[in-house]
Formats: sequence, structure tokens, C-alpha cells
Amino acid sequence: MTPKPLRIAQITDTHLYADPHGRLLGLDTRHCLEAVIDLALDTHPPDLVVASGDLAHDGTPAAYQHLRNSFSRLGVPVYCLPGNHDEAVALRANLQNDYLRNSRSACIGGWLLLFLDSSVPGSEGGHLTETELAALDKALAANAELPALVWLHHQPVHVGSRWLDTMAVDNAEAFFDIIDRYSKVRAIV
Repeated sequence: MTPKPLRIAQITDTHLYADPHGRLLGLDTRHCLEAVIDLALDTHPPDLVVASGDLAHDGTPAAYQHLRNSFSRLGVPVYCLPGNHDEAVALRANLQNDYLRNSRSACIGGWLLLFLDSSVPGSEGGHLTETELAALDKALAANAELPALVWLHHQPVHVGSRWLDTMAVDNAEAFFDIIDRYSKVRAIV
């Protein structure tokens, strides 16, 4: 099967607060999110969106409810995964409905999309549990004929930033041991 082109928008690090006036480093995070959604809708509407972590800075249900309302404007599936500032249980409880998804994988247009949870409660850093790694391996093996895109919040390689590199996935070798077995993995985002 030849995969069809997909227009995927990635929205990440929105850092919303329960307080509608919450700011991060002086930025009104709600205003920034709305501007990003407006831009996505006005330029090239996506086929789907991946919301790849640090969605709520304070991890509160109120922040996730605002995300839920904002994401509904997109009118396409939004796949949500937690980052280090998210409260994973609250994220999954509040960002799940007809268009908001918390699945580990999806097959869309001849593509396999895999969504990994690299968050560690109470930690800035990333880690892929044995459960996440096993799910990755199983999904890639079961869909070996499909080109795959793998998404996670924490980067699996150091990028040369003293700040960001402290939060990289701490077991990237185990991750790449799996990735390297499957030639159809096209990107890690």
C-alpha cells in the first residue's frame, strides 16, 4: 500500500494554567495557543494534530478543559501525549472524546503513527518504561509493511543544549535498539 500524503500539525509545550491569565516566562500561554490554532486553520488545515506534551503547565483539569475547547476548533483528530509538566492521569481523563485521542498508535492513510509516553511523574527528564518499549516493538512488528512515524515528548538524542539535554530520554539506547530493527520507521518526532 502506498501511503497518502498527510498534513500533520504538531502542537507542543502549550503550558496552559488553570488561571486564564497564567503566564510562562512572560507569555500569555492561552493567547499563544489560540494564535497557533488560528494559523493552522488559516494557512493549511491539517489532517490531524499531534499535541506532544507539556500541554498543561500546572496539570490541572481546568487547564485541560481549556485545551479540550481550543482543540475542538481544529475539527480533526488530535492525538495527545504527556510531557514532563503534564499530569498524565488528568490529561487522559480530560482529553479523550470523539476527536481527542490518547491511543498508543493509529493507522491513517497507509501510515503507522506511534505515540509514546516518555513522562516520569515528578521529574523533568524522560524515560520509556518497559511497557512503552514493548508496545513500540509490538506495534512496529504487527505493522511492519507500513511506514511509521514515532512521537514522544522528550528527545532521545542530545541536541547540544545544556538545559534541554538534562531532560532527554535516559534510556535512548533501548529505544534505538527497537527502532533500528524496523526499516519502515521514517521519522522520530
